[in-house]
Amino acid sequence: MNSLGRFICLFCILPVCAHGQFIRTAYYDANWKPVAERRYAIKRVVTKTDSVFVMTDFTKKGQLLFSGEYASIDPDVEHGHFKFYNDKGLLKAKGNYTDGEMSGKWDFYGEDESLKKQIDFEITSPVCTAVDTVGKFLSFEAVDSSQVESIPVFPGGSDAYYKFLYDRLIYPPLAAMYYKTGRVIGKFTIDEEGRVCDVYTEDGVDKDLRKETLRVIMLMPQWEPGKVGDKPVVVKFTIPMLFEFK
Repeated sequence: MNSLGRFICLFCILPVCAHGQFIRTAYYDANWKPVAERRYAIKRVVTKTDSVFVMTDFTKKGQLLFSGEYASIDPDVEHGHFKFYNDKGLLKAKGNYTDGEMSGKWDFYGEDESLKKQIDFEITSPVCTAVDTVGKFLSFEAVDSSQVESIPVFPGGSDAYYKFLYDRLIYPPLAAMYYKTGRVIGKFTIDEEGRVCDVYTEDGVDKDLRKETLRVIMLMPQWEPGKVGDKPVVVKFTIPMLFEFK
């Protein structure tokens, strides 16, 4: 599949809560490697409220970059509200994490700070419904090779399939900020009626990239089901999603 070329902007952030207790300051270069204060490109200020740790990032010139809430003093478990800004200081995206996962509805904004799209990360994969008819749950690896087989077809064909993915995939903001890249292996099933079900990803890469892969696969419309002879069958699919910057 075509790679997802995305332009990374520096993200800006909201000020820290005035009632937060100061914990520490850390310094990083532009690639998020820890450096001495005199060499930093990004300064991170960590404060603590009653319930969460708030991490706020600034450039050397004082430009706000990022702010997020965590359940731990090191940014391991995201839990709370996050906001991202573009290099002009305008709101780029905002949303919540729950126990380390993107959750609820996230807002994404255009260059003029107008709401561009809203994406719901409350996702649950449909489960393939079991049937009693013997043979309907064959995958193409198991069928008799002497029979005529046809694979499932996405509505509109392969061009429509790639356009569907490209138009809907977004680069999760936190993954983009930390320059997370990689290939996510998405797996799903097309049942005998052409419905997408049993969606999951293999472990590895960044968790936000995996969740975005799951989300977009679950948005797929009904396919034309695969067949063995004239009988619809269940077919398992594996697709790679490549997240990278150009």
